[in-house]
Formats: sequence, structure tokens, C-alpha cells
Amino acid sequence: MANRWHLLVIFVLIAALTADISAE
Repeated sequence: MANRWHLLVIFVLIAALTADISAE
């Protein structure tokens, strides 16, 4: 069982954070 979902979650969180900051 690879923990690749960790990278996916982190990537999504960063993407959402970046989008939120850009929306400001």
C-alpha cells in the first residue's frame, strides 16, 4: 500500500491555498 494519497492530499491543500490567496 503506497502512501501516494499523502502527496495527493498535500498537493490539493496547497492548490486550494494558492487559489484562495490568488483570489484575494
